[in-house]
Amino acid sequence: MDDRIRRVLIWSLILFLFFFGCIFSLLISPVMLILPVLITGIILLLIKLVAPDLWRVMVPHKPKKAPQTDDKKEPFKADMVLEKADGTGEPVRISKPVFCIGRSDDNDYRLSDDGTVTRHHCKIEWDRESHLYYIVDLDSTHGTFVNQERLTSNERKSLSDGCVIRISDQSFFFRKAKN
Repeated sequence: MDDRIRRVLIWSLILFLFFFGCIFSLLISPVMLILPVLITGIILLLIKLVAPDLWRVMVPHKPKKAPQTDDKKEPFKADMVLEKADGTGEPVRISKPVFCIGRSDDNDYRLSDDGTVTRHHCKIEWDRESHLYYIVDLDSTHGTFVNQERLTSNERKSLSDGCVIRISDQSFFFRKAKN
């Protein structure tokens, strides 16, 4: 007999016994309604323990598939940096797919607190589908600028090699990292 047919017959029998038990229990006393639930649970437990082959028919095991690898989706590569436009300091590598910038300590890159940098000022995101970097202003008070154009709050703007990002009075070049 086909496993699917056996599964339907077994579950139909269990459901029939359960509903018959509920009706019978209600006729005796509403308090006794717990009995069919307990009996059904015991029947299912016994089937699982005593007849594992029957249990596998009742609850088919679907093997987990290995995750599909899509050739279009590459893993994140830390290949871009922020360089201060005035030439001071070391370049800052964009080390994560979502790279946060602001004055708070929990950012990936912390800017000095001069009163014009918001705690979480902006973030740079890498889009896995398009393989592009984007910058998003996180509702900052004094704004985030890309090539002298102010971003609106939560606006997502694509970045390319050589873009100038200005946060407060600090400007950065968004560049390809030199390995």
